[in-house]
Amino acid sequence: MTTRVWHSTHTLVGALRAEPGVTVTVVHRLAPASFAAQAATFAAADVVVAPHGASAANALFLPRDGALVEVWRCCWDARVAAAPDAPRPWSGALAAAAALPLTYLPCTELGSPLARADGGPGGGGGAPAERPVPAAAWAPAVLSAAERARVAGGGELCAFGEPRYTPAGFVVDDGAAMAAVRAAVAGVRARRAAAAAAAAAAGATRTGGAVARGGGGAPTRPPPPTTTTTQR
Repeated sequence: MTTRVWHSTHTLVGALRAEPGVTVTVVHRLAPASFAAQAATFAAADVVVAPHGASAANALFLPRDGALVEVWRCCWDARVAAAPDAPRPWSGALAAAAALPLTYLPCTELGSPLARADGGPGGGGGAPAERPVPAAAWAPAVLSAAERARVAGGGELCAFGEPRYTPAGFVVDDGAAMAAVRAAVAGVRARRAAAAAAAAAAGATRTGGAVARGGGGAPTRPPPPTTTTTQR
C-alpha cells in the first residue's frame, strides 16, 4: 500500500470526467481491501493513474490492452532528469514483462508540514486529495544545503531507502496529467480497434471474403468506453 498522498486532484478528475466516453473511478485507498478485491479494481479499469508504490503492482491485473500512468519520483534526481522516460525500478520491468504501456508522470514534492505558499488555509473538508486548492498554491519542498550540493554533483536523492524516495505529499501539473491520460486512453482505444479489425478480417477469411451477419461472425463494434481509475 502506498503512503504517498496526491493533493489537488479535483481539477484533473473533473476534466477527465468531461472527456467523451471516459468513466472515472477514484480510489482513495486500496487497503484494507482483500487481495481479490484489489485485483478486481484494476481488472475493471482500462487505464490506471497511480503513484509509484506497492499498490501499482496490481497493474498486472489490467486488461491486456490496458495502460498504466505512474506518478514517479517527485524529487531532484540527475539520472532521471537526463533520461525521464527510461524504465525505472521496479515498475519498468513489470510493465515490460506484461507488455503494458507505461507512462511516467513527474510531480512536485510538497513541504512538510503541509502549507500554502500564499499563507492561506489548507482547504475544506474531505479527502486531502480533493481539497479545492490549486496545485500551484501549495508550498513545495526545499532542499537542504547538503542535498543541493549532492544534486550539483550529479547525485540521486530518490534511491530506495532515501528520505525523499517516498514523499508524504505531492502535486502534479494538471496539463501534463491530462496529456498523459489522453494519450493512454487513445492507445487503449487504438489497440482495441486494431484487435476488432483483425478479428473481423479473420472472420471474413473464414466466410469466403465477407463477414457473416447471422451465422459465421458478428459485425465489428466500436471500442467500449474507457474507464480511468485514479488511485492515490
